[in-house]
Amino acid sequence: MGGYDQAGLQSTDSCGLGGSLAVQDQRVPAAFSDTEYVSAGSWTVEAGAYRADWQSTHRLKAGHSYDTTFGAASWGPYQDFPSVQGHSLDFFPLSPISDPNQSSSTCCDIGTISLSSGGRLVKKAVLSEWRALRAFTVPISGTAWYTMRVSAQRRVPGKKVPADTLSPRDSLIWRFRVTSHPLTFLGLVPVTASRFVPEGLNQQNQAPAGSRTEVRVQVIEPRAAGFRSPPRHAVRTVIVEVSFNDGKTWHAIAVTGHGTAWKATIDDPASGYVSLRSIVTDSAGDRTTETIYQAYAIAN
Repeated sequence: MGGYDQAGLQSTDSCGLGGSLAVQDQRVPAAFSDTEYVSAGSWTVEAGAYRADWQSTHRLKAGHSYDTTFGAASWGPYQDFPSVQGHSLDFFPLSPISDPNQSSSTCCDIGTISLSSGGRLVKKAVLSEWRALRAFTVPISGTAWYTMRVSAQRRVPGKKVPADTLSPRDSLIWRFRVTSHPLTFLGLVPVTASRFVPEGLNQQNQAPAGSRTEVRVQVIEPRAAGFRSPPRHAVRTVIVEVSFNDGKTWHAIAVTGHGTAWKATIDDPASGYVSLRSIVTDSAGDRTTETIYQAYAIAN
């Protein structure tokens, strides 16, 4: 939603050496790259933009080369998970549309969250970071199956989102079983998210027309400092679907792999965009359906 600026490298060692790269205030929406030579050690790579920031830390060895990408396809809701805090089911999404390669806080969106149980709508809310911090909380009692639907779309009040913006919207449908606990309990819900990483794209996140694109699909299990991880259930099935008409129709494609790492190969169309969807089910019956619209583009 805006150019990158303040790109930099920062050593995490005791001396704390660091500095900005030769890239500042990118007002033109063009891709760019920069090469830096640094000593071996642990380094944090970071960048900022309009109400957004990205950060990742790497252990660099002497004599090796490494790369970090900001703004690669395809962005999605893989960072945030619901939790149970005593008798409360909570969801505080920080970045519903986020960079797949970084820990990030990215602007800007408006979204809808709903929770149902036993065919009954429990709660529905429209959340926007422009109004207040996103917070969705529902009291629970006992044990029950729930379905939480989360959708987000890019939106900046007073600005028009460009038509060619990638990942303009996404959605999650979580089906899970949880139990209320004593008030001191803090635990994550047994759901997952998918990180889609299309390989071989150019710097504009485009694939050649009519080519084949391999997409790495990583099943992300919930983790958060201070929260108990949910019971670990084996991934039973992973289904990947693709759409070439912005989600009007979907086609299943073959996937290979196991556990949390999968690959799918997509026969790209002659033009337009590619939308991606995954349906992940575990051995306990928990299920996650994730959809990213216009995940990457086809070069003209």
